[in-house]
Amino acid sequence: MQRLSLTIRLVSQFSTPLKGDTLFGQLCWILRERLGDSGLTDLLDGYTTQRPFAVISDAIPKEAIPKPCLPLHCFGFDKQVTTTRKRFKKSLWLRSQLLDTPVPHWGSSLIDDLNSAPFSAYQVEHSAQPHNSINRMTMTTGEGDFAPYSVQRMQVPAHAQWLLHILFDPARIDSTLLIDAVTQMGLEGFGKDASIGKGRFVVESSNICTPDTPSSTSWLTLAPADLRHDNALADKTFYQTLTRFGKHGRTAVLSGKPFKNPILLADSGAVVTLPDNEPKLFIGNGLGGNGELSQHISATVHQGYSPVLPISLG
Repeated sequence: MQRLSLTIRLVSQFSTPLKGDTLFGQLCWILRERLGDSGLTDLLDGYTTQRPFAVISDAIPKEAIPKPCLPLHCFGFDKQVTTTRKRFKKSLWLRSQLLDTPVPHWGSSLIDDLNSAPFSAYQVEHSAQPHNSINRMTMTTGEGDFAPYSVQRMQVPAHAQWLLHILFDPARIDSTLLIDAVTQMGLEGFGKDASIGKGRFVVESSNICTPDTPSSTSWLTLAPADLRHDNALADKTFYQTLTRFGKHGRTAVLSGKPFKNPILLADSGAVVTLPDNEPKLFIGNGLGGNGELSQHISATVHQGYSPVLPISLG
C-alpha cells in the first residue's frame, strides 16, 4: 500500500471530531456519488477480510502523535514532579520524535515539552452553543420538542496545521481521486451541522510515498480500531473504549431508518502488543456487510482498521 499525507487547515468550528472511522464513512458517500453504486461496491470488495482499499487516520497535529493510552508510570516520570504529571494527564498530543526512544525514557523529555508546540498550538476549545425551538402557537419555548438545548462545538487556532494519513491500494483507487474527494469533504463540511457551516477545512498540500513497513510487537493506533481478531496480548495492550451509535449519511438520512447498530471500538491512541514481530502498516478489522450494521442498507461497512506506528515499551 502507499501512504497519502494531506496537510489540512481547519477553517470553522466542528461539531464532530475528525476521527478516522467517521472520515472513512463520509469518504465512501462521496465516492458513491462520483463512481456510482457499482464503483463503490468494487472498492469495498474484500473490505471485511483484511483487504481495505483505504485506511484513514484521525486528523493529527503536524509533527505530533496521539498520547499513548498507557498507565502513567510507564512514561518514567519522577514521582516528585507532580505539576508535570498533572499537565501531562490533560495533554492530547506528544512530539512524534519521541517514537525514536523507548516509552520509559519519555518522562524526562516531556518536562520541557508541555508548554510548547504541539501542546500549546493545538489546544481544542470546547463550548456549548444554546439553541431554541419556538412553538409558533404560543411564540415561546416549552417542553419536549420545544425545550431549549445546547450543542457542543470545538474550535482550534486558525493557523494550526493538521495531517490526515491515508493508506491506500493504488491498484484499486487513484491518489488524485482520493485528494479530490477529501477536498470536497472539506468544502461541504464534515460531520454534524455541516449544513450550517460547521466542519469546514481546506487541503493545503499532499505527499505520496511508499512507506517502509516496520517490524515491532507493540503498535500505536492513529484511529479507532476493532481489535477482536488480532490476538493482542491482554497484559500489554491498553486502550479506552469508544462506542459508536452510527447514523447513515447523505440521502439515507431521509429513508426513515437512518440508525445503524452500535459498535464498540478501541479509541485512537491505543497501544496494542501482538505475539509476533511482524511488519505492519495497519491493524484491526473491517466491520459490517451482510446486514450486520444496518438492516436498511445491508452492505454497510465501518472502518475498524487503523494506521499504526511502532512503539517500544522498553
